[in-house]
Amino acid sequence: MMAKPELHEDNETLRVLYLLAQAVEKLYRLREILGRQRTFVEANRNQSEYAGVIDPLAGELEEQAEVLRRNSSRIASFLRNKPLDEQGKTALSGILQKVINVVLGLHEVLILLPRETVEPQVFHVLQDCFGEEWRPSSVIMSNALTSYEYRIEDVLENLKDLGQNELTHWKGLLKGFTRSGSVLAQAFVDRDNPLAWSVLAHEYGHALDEARGISRQVVHGDQASGGECSAEDPAVKWTAEIFADFVAARVLGPASQIPILLLEMSRPSLVSVLDEAPSHPPTTVRLGLVREYMKELNVSTDGFEEVFELYSFDYARKLAELAEKERSVRKEVEKMVESLQSRVKAVAAQVNSLKLHPFGDQQLDHARELQKKLQSDLPVSSLRQTADDRMLAELNSLVESKADRERVYEVLSGFNEVPAASAEILTAGWLYKLGSFEERLKETFPEVGSPHKVNLDQYGAYLARTDELLLRSIELTAVHAEIIRG
Repeated sequence: MMAKPELHEDNETLRVLYLLAQAVEKLYRLREILGRQRTFVEANRNQSEYAGVIDPLAGELEEQAEVLRRNSSRIASFLRNKPLDEQGKTALSGILQKVINVVLGLHEVLILLPRETVEPQVFHVLQDCFGEEWRPSSVIMSNALTSYEYRIEDVLENLKDLGQNELTHWKGLLKGFTRSGSVLAQAFVDRDNPLAWSVLAHEYGHALDEARGISRQVVHGDQASGGECSAEDPAVKWTAEIFADFVAARVLGPASQIPILLLEMSRPSLVSVLDEAPSHPPTTVRLGLVREYMKELNVSTDGFEEVFELYSFDYARKLAELAEKERSVRKEVEKMVESLQSRVKAVAAQVNSLKLHPFGDQQLDHARELQKKLQSDLPVSSLRQTADDRMLAELNSLVESKADRERVYEVLSGFNEVPAASAEILTAGWLYKLGSFEERLKETFPEVGSPHKVNLDQYGAYLARTDELLLRSIELTAVHAEIIRG
């Protein structure tokens, strides 16, 4: 069983720990992408123009891996809470941030490479989470690091070469393909990483919103049906983001927030409010509202509070570094925040009215049981409803009472397992990862003087095995559910 991460009273120390994990993980995942692309080029036999893109990208990744190797002794000491002077700790934080900055930039360049298809398990997750509300939607790979939603109209509006008549024609045609003309997109780097897929639940929340015009209705009431209220209205956009956040939280619980929080913590600074405010409320506001919504749903966030609290610390730290002008602008946004908060109850009521199976504490308990299986390196596709101690007592009773055949089969039926829900699998995966990544980093960066050398591939193997177990579990639970349905 993996050890729980040590408690860190120093939030800055904990922040650096998460930065380290993000740096190593993103390096590994990008190297895997380029490895697959290289295989494609080599299989083609003919010299491909893509080789000219792959080689320099792979070389840059190797340079960043070498940066971590050169600082391995400092990293090893940090992981074991050995004294680092203030200069050493600051230097380590800066080194890791520079590695992450390069990796984030490289991911955007992946637009130059051929795209891959998403894993089929993505659709199992979405269909399982949304049930009756699911309508088959496309999911594509994107070079953008965060998953987001393409609105077909937005894409077409940017095609300046099309005349207005053609634009109208293509809008009408493409809207027929998917609900509200929306296509979900996931980051290229997270193709094999189910733990990042929870962002897609947020994006499908946008599709549900747009199909019904919910956010416009919440903001403008009866006037929304007149067509005069634009979806580009900042008040509507902010409401739409909270609606989508609440949808994701309702179907996935606290795990719905983790990928975006980790990504934002890995960025060197806050997005300028002038760039962010027209479309998104500040993430710290969104997180606070989601946490309140989960309280209303009686969903415990135990096991995730460390990440939530760390994000709040990281946000406050970056806010303090902003220029005075930027901070004064952010004060103006407070009026928009107050207006948004006045609409939160209406948004929650709309989400609660959807035919979605809510994530609750029972699902969280199931996830903790599944987490134990992951710690034993087992798939987590099913749950046994009868507890071990009760099964043992029932089996002992068969021996003592010399029960007949019917009684024997009745007791043995307790071994039957039910398929786990996708939300439980993803939650179990996050609980497992948050409880094990620090120990794996220590194995990757051995103590100074150890005969073992730093080996980034060791952490990569840990990530790959976790991905494999979760992907297999999602696939098996879908098959299990289909068998039960007959």
